[in-house]
Amino acid sequence: NLSGSYNLALKNGTYTISFRYVGYTTIKKEIVIAGKDLVLDMVLKEQLLEIKPYYVKGGEDPAYGIIRKAQKKRRFYLEQVNSYQYDSYIKGSAYLRNAPEKVLGQEIFLDGLDSTRSGMIYLSESVSKVYIKGKEKKEVMVSSKVAGRSQGFSWNSALEFQLNFYENLVPTPVTDRDVVSPIAVDAMTYYKYKLLGEYIDHGRTIYKIEIKPKLTGSPLVNGIVEIQDSTWRIHAIDIYVTKDNGMDFLDTLDMKV
Repeated sequence: NLSGSYNLALKNGTYTISFRYVGYTTIKKEIVIAGKDLVLDMVLKEQLLEIKPYYVKGGEDPAYGIIRKAQKKRRFYLEQVNSYQYDSYIKGSAYLRNAPEKVLGQEIFLDGLDSTRSGMIYLSESVSKVYIKGKEKKEVMVSSKVAGRSQGFSWNSALEFQLNFYENLVPTPVTDRDVVSPIAVDAMTYYKYKLLGEYIDHGRTIYKIEIKPKLTGSPLVNGIVEIQDSTWRIHAIDIYVTKDNGMDFLDTLDMKV
């Protein structure tokens, strides 16, 4: 929650907990639950890249060959799982700093502001169950709490955050424009790629590739895509979209998957 508290409700038994975040080394920890609470705080180490010598043919960066292999496997992974379900917890908040007292001569009244015209003006928390079968999607809301005014943005639906980068076009939260996936069928028309290095994660080689748009004003992304060797599946994505990419409402939208 907003206070940083977290918990995972488990029945008695033995479990393996995986701690993973983009850019950091994954840690897996086996735990035993035996009728009492267990506190397990972990600190992840930053992932170190290994830069090996690569043979460059015709001046092309090795990243392009890796992306081509990922493109060939895109549809396979897109259709690999037809149906699934999951529990979702979403937290959203909006904090305003130094709000003006007037805009175009009109006084601004917002609940939650202190004497410096700063404060939390919107808070949302929700728990839901999401069911996906093919192109059919259903969300059942278990509980929801909303305070303040969202100013046009709602953070209560998990379906708004369905991001699948195996699709050619990926819908993004809080904007109407779909962005072109880094491994879309025609992605090389829009992006430049650079291999930054590689690392080993649980016995598998992961290639870290930088993505940059060739065009401004188009629905494209900047950042990093990580591709697994031999399987050519997406391992992780750390990207952002800016106003230069045609986004209307926000300066920057970060997405880490």
